[in-house]
Amino acid sequence: MSDGTVEASDRAMRETNLALVRQGAVVLALTAAAVILGCGLVRGADGAFGAALGCVLVLAFFGVDVVVFLFTPVDAIRSTTVVVLLYVVKLAVFALVMIGIVAALSFDHRSFAVAVVIEAFVAVAVAARGFTRMRVPYVAP
Repeated sequence: MSDGTVEASDRAMRETNLALVRQGAVVLALTAAAVILGCGLVRGADGAFGAALGCVLVLAFFGVDVVVFLFTPVDAIRSTTVVVLLYVVKLAVFALVMIGIVAALSFDHRSFAVAVVIEAFVAVAVAARGFTRMRVPYVAP
């Protein structure tokens, strides 16, 4: 293949993958808005605040993956290492953030839990859809 064809293919692959990310972001934002509104109606301002905290935490947890992989070159060994290290770091940071949030802020814990569970399920579904539809570069053997 010529360089022009490879560049066009890479550009098309990146556009497709970015479109999937944008579509997933819209779905997650709409879900977060619905969860926050629902928890606010049922549990009041503390419920809305707890749901908002939960949604932000889940979006940050799953969003880090998207940011890292959009800017990391594709390489099987590097990708595997990045995935494992990123997961371990995210869990440690998540635990520390949870300890800090619970100690520093007053919010409805049930709404927080509901928001985390719902938003995490939606994020996993969005990720599964993205991984099944994304384009990956073909490297000739």
